[in-house]
Amino acid sequence: MADVHLSVDAAIPQALAQVKEGKADTVILSLNAKFDGLAVDRVGVLTVEEIAKLMPAKDARYTLHQFSHEHEGKQTTAYMFLYYCPEAAPPKFKMSYSTFKATAVKVVTAAGIEINKQFECSEPAEIKADAFITELYPKTADKKVISKAKPKKKK
Repeated sequence: MADVHLSVDAAIPQALAQVKEGKADTVILSLNAKFDGLAVDRVGVLTVEEIAKLMPAKDARYTLHQFSHEHEGKQTTAYMFLYYCPEAAPPKFKMSYSTFKATAVKVVTAAGIEINKQFECSEPAEIKADAFITELYPKTADKKVISKAKPKKKK
């Protein structure tokens, strides 16, 4: 599928550079009113909970977040790309944001940021650190060995 043209606001590379340089950990992106341009909605240092509170009830957003967390006793970070699209969003918003998601990801990776995990949700309540941890480190099911019953001895 060919990329759909989307103009990119000049502030986006600067905002992504701030994340890469450690001056910010979050960039929230939105489509403009005509749905033909990607713009910076917010850039800064935000917790996962703060990001959830910033998500609008009837509009979608793309968010890049450098998620700091502990894993196996070590402090680490991961770049999470969040695609948020609420059920209450108008169909035109849902279609447009869905169409341009791949382009938004390319804009982030073109800035030299390797996305560790993409996360999609439709409610702010789904945006939680625990959910990010589960996405990054899924638990593997223990394999149970089922053995055949031994045949009964004939008498």
